[in-house]
This record gives sequence, C-alpha cells and structure tokens, in this order.
Amino acid sequence: MTRIAALGFVGGLTLVIALVAWQGAGVIADALAEAGWHLLWLAPYFLAWLVPAILGWSLLMRSAVRPPLPAMLVAGWIGYAINWLLPVAQLGGDVARGLWLMRRYPAQATIAASVVVDKTLQAVTQAPVAIAGAALLIAVTGSGEFVPVAVVFSIVLLALLLIFVRLQRRGLFGPMAARVARLMRREAGDGPQAGADRVDRAVRTLYADPGRLAASLVLRLLSRVAMAGEVWLILWFMGHPVGLAEAMVLEFLGQTLRAASFFVPGAYGVQEGGYVLLGAAIGLPPSVALAVSLAKRGRELLVGLPALVVWQLGDGRAALRAVTGRGPGR
Repeated sequence: MTRIAALGFVGGLTLVIALVAWQGAGVIADALAEAGWHLLWLAPYFLAWLVPAILGWSLLMRSAVRPPLPAMLVAGWIGYAINWLLPVAQLGGDVARGLWLMRRYPAQATIAASVVVDKTLQAVTQAPVAIAGAALLIAVTGSGEFVPVAVVFSIVLLALLLIFVRLQRRGLFGPMAARVARLMRREAGDGPQAGADRVDRAVRTLYADPGRLAASLVLRLLSRVAMAGEVWLILWFMGHPVGLAEAMVLEFLGQTLRAASFFVPGAYGVQEGGYVLLGAAIGLPPSVALAVSLAKRGRELLVGLPALVVWQLGDGRAALRAVTGRGPGR
C-alpha cells in the first residue's frame, strides 16, 4: 500500500503540473487573482458543511454517552485535515478522530463504533451523490455520458457496503482481535479482545436504531450539498458565476472521482483532471476549472494545517503523560 500510495502521489502530482503547464501558470494565477482575498471566506464556510456532518455523527450516540458537540467538531476537523493532507487512503483521519475522543471521554467502545458506522454512512451517501451529479449534468447539458459510470460505481459501492455492514453486524473486530491474540500467543480474555468485543456489541446497538441511522444519513447528505456551495462561491469570486445545479455537478461528480481514487493521496491529479473534464461539460474554460480545484486545495491547507498542529499538540501531550505517568495537573 505504501508503494501504491507513493506511485499514486507522484503520478497525481505529475498530472497536476502537466495540467498547469498546459493551461499556463500565468493564466491560472490570473483566475485566482481575480478572486483575491475573497478566497479566505472559504475557511469559515467550511463550518457550513462540517457542522451537519458532525451533527449526523453525534446523533448515532445516545446523549448519556455522547461527547460534547464542541469536542466532536474539533475531532471532525482533525479527521478531515488528516484525510486531506496525509497519505492515509481517506481512512486515517477517521481513526484519528475516534482516538482523539477516546482519549478524553469514557464511552470508548461507543465512540469507536460510532466512527465505524458514521464512515459507513458517509460512504453510502456517495451513491446518491454520484447519481444526482449525473442527473444534474443531463439537466444542464443534455449529455448522459457520465450516467453509466455513475450507475456502475453506485451499484458496486452499495454492494461492497452491504457486505461490509453484514460483517460489522456479525462481529468484525472481535474475531480480528482473536486472530491477533493467537499470533501473539496471548489469552483470548486479555484486554484487547474484550475491548474489541465491546466495540462489536456497540456497533450492533447502533445499527439496531433505524431512526438514528436515517437522521444521520440525511445530515450527511445535507453536508454534501453544502459542499457544492463552496464551488459556487469560488466561481462567483472568480467572476464566472454559475447556477447551483452547475456547482453541484462539479462537486458531486468531483467527490465521486475522489472516492474512486482513494488510493491516490489527496486525489492529486484526479480531482484536477476531473474538474477540467466536468468544467468543459458545463461550459467552463479549462483554466478556470483548474483554478477552482487549486482554490479548494488552498482551503484544505488553510483549514487543515492548524488542525494538524492541534492534533499533534493534543496527542503529543497525551503520549507524554502515558509515558511519564503524569496527569494533566502534575
């Protein structure tokens, strides 16, 4: 996986450089300069889709064991930043957000289970988003060339997720811990095994509440719709205003490309190439579509780098306390 990630990163970065050279760095810089400092508004706009996403995650847990919403927002912010900026195959950030909360709040099994179920629901929403993007493209341009790809992607994704959900409900983590314990020649009743069994029970409990799952799914979908507002804002700032339908085409199908290329760190090159193709379909010059993608990259850095600092400082202190045995007040 490390080699695949390295090759994907190098290949993607090469494609980005090639696209910029093709359009001309000066032309793209002019498009970004047209927006200027207005692009800084993308940082606070991040909350417009972070908040519903985290509310959807929080709804999975009962109020008695749910961490405070501000703490969950910080954890979600850190998780997104890691998935954007580090080569973690769009999963490492979710592990990190769970660990961030588990180190600070007692309901560790429930928190871990909520991350697993929330990530599953997040993946589930990608199927309707892909179909909606293709349908909107037909409505805007009359072209249905992306429809077969979106339909096949959605069917394969939902089939894989169905298998994954069944594995979760049957017990995914307990058997894994048991295998590891056997390899390490530890007793089955040791701490890691017991903890894994608690996570499996918590996962089954979360899946047994369809009302919470449905509410969480709706909020996740609202979050994805809010992400299209970012594209609309960027194009407005650049002097190329489009309708919400066109912005949703770019964002929804762009998200689909990123999801399908999870093995490429940050989807570098994939997102940029996809935006150029999709932009051409809705009448955007390639340089403008490429500038939109680069503006989104800039927002990832602007929002993500402080989150990585917060993560390192917080988890660094926790690791130091674990090693030294000193509590927060000592």
